[in-house]
Amino acid sequence: MTTLNTKDFIESYNALNKEKHPLLHTSSSGYVALATILEISINWKMGINQIQERLDEHTAKWKTELESLVK
Repeated sequence: MTTLNTKDFIESYNALNKEKHPLLHTSSSGYVALATILEISINWKMGINQIQERLDEHTAKWKTELESLVK
């Protein structure tokens, strides 16, 4: 793998953030979260596959949390 799949990460973060904080949410929130994860991952010298696993873990967690809030 040479590229990261970040679309799901950004969308799930934005959806959860919008549900939890509708008045504070901005469409750039997901990108800020992504930049933070990437900075930390690069500083820890993680490879692309490790970074993708980390993004996928967060995405799954946020989707589950969003589902529990919407119910």
